[in-house]
Amino acid sequence: MQAGKRRTQTGFTLIELLVVIALTSILLTVIFIPLVNSYTLTSKADTQIAGQSNARAAISLLTNLLSNADVVYDNAVTTQIINQGKPDEKVLPGAEINIWLPQFDKTQYFKPTSFAMLETVSPARQLDQSPYTYDTTDPKNPKIIPTPVDPTTNEPIYDPSIPSGFSGYQLPLAPGRILTRVFVGLINNEMIRNPKMPLDPTDPIFIPKFPYSNKFEDPQSTFSNRYTLYRAEVTAYIQDPNVINPTPNTSYVPNLGLFHTVDPDGKVTNKISDALRLHDPNFFYDNSPAGGDAATSKLWAVKGWVDLNGDGVCQIWENWAAVAVSLMPKDKVDMIALDRKPDTNTITYYNSSGQPQDSPAPTDKPNARTLAVFKPTYVQSDIAVPTSLDNSGNETPNALSPTYMTQYAHWTRPYRVIVYRATGGNNPLTRDPLKDNPLTYY
Repeated sequence: MQAGKRRTQTGFTLIELLVVIALTSILLTVIFIPLVNSYTLTSKADTQIAGQSNARAAISLLTNLLSNADVVYDNAVTTQIINQGKPDEKVLPGAEINIWLPQFDKTQYFKPTSFAMLETVSPARQLDQSPYTYDTTDPKNPKIIPTPVDPTTNEPIYDPSIPSGFSGYQLPLAPGRILTRVFVGLINNEMIRNPKMPLDPTDPIFIPKFPYSNKFEDPQSTFSNRYTLYRAEVTAYIQDPNVINPTPNTSYVPNLGLFHTVDPDGKVTNKISDALRLHDPNFFYDNSPAGGDAATSKLWAVKGWVDLNGDGVCQIWENWAAVAVSLMPKDKVDMIALDRKPDTNTITYYNSSGQPQDSPAPTDKPNARTLAVFKPTYVQSDIAVPTSLDNSGNETPNALSPTYMTQYAHWTRPYRVIVYRATGGNNPLTRDPLKDNPLTYY
């Protein structure tokens, strides 16, 4: 009887398979980690380039805005005092704006912030103060034609039939009716009433519905509402909206759709006969009805107003949301920076004494810095260049030019001007005004 042959099977043992899997994992790690890192670096570089491009575009726009402005508001003036030195002294808000932040217990609070807003007034145009033109085809029966307004600039669009002398800037330059405001504000400025705050019209009585949150720095956030840089062009005075059929003689009144009016004591009245309060720290988050009355609030609605909260009332914050345009893409921008711990990158919270806390209490607050700062600065050596050396048309010609031009035309007090004059044929620019005889210069 012949014994059967043993059948042999070839294959990998379990140990060999484990070794192959381990080697494959190592190879994949060596290959894909640099590849993933390269994609991450490329994404970071693209984001950085996009951020720099957006910043350059915003700076260029602001440069043109300042260059063309007739008036630049001095935002170093932060308060307005009424009845100074008297017992009933009132302090009105100035150029400060409120930055809303969450405390450690997520309760929101506002922080008045200076130099986070820039305001300019454009030069007046010929027909700025007359929103109507006249059709004089029939001299015996002239027709009044409303001048259309460009919704992007809020400036009149002149009819081609208007003479060219009435379609440009008013010379000499005078302040126009357009107020341009550049400021830092929340992307979503929808507000809700806060019952814990006092119902005082001079205080912020509303809080943002969606508090500040940055999902890029806090991945646990369920939503993101960051700060961006806005530009808004508005008119502080408009024709009375209560007049159903306005005419060229209809009076101009304070724009209660965007601002409030106050009495001599600084109390909010919302009466068109009272003084306009131009600066309000909480203007972008003001949930009071436009005009001060919910029933007539829609009369004060700006062009493009949308009832964002669906309550049928036009609120001031909705009007500002309609006229404000973000200068930055909203998908990744954040115009504030919170103090963070360098080792853990967690938010640093401070107590009422300003001391950082390792174990924050519910009422401890973070500190925020705006990444856009608008403040006056000192300009040195702004040399004045004579614009004309010929004054022969004057009966008594001047030896020097009567008009000079400087590179930076926006001056504010205090300023100092040093005028050199040559003595003995020397070049005045080679003399040292601090060491030479004071009588050789002014």
